[in-house]
Amino acid sequence: MREEKLKPNYLMNELKSIRNELRRVSMLVENRVVGTESPSREEANAIKEFEKVRKERKLELIPLSKLK
Repeated sequence: MREEKLKPNYLMNELKSIRNELRRVSMLVENRVVGTESPSREEANAIKEFEKVRKERKLELIPLSKLK
């Protein structure tokens, strides 16, 4: 196969993975905001770390496939 044919499939798979992760995160956030569950200590720490990195503008997007 030519490389050009592989790129759209790769991008579609990455987008699907991102969409699935966003749905999962959205569900978690909704549960926390609505108040059905309190965030765990690990989740609270992850949120604080995310906010810190976001304020410092050091966020970097990496392919989800590299996280597995």
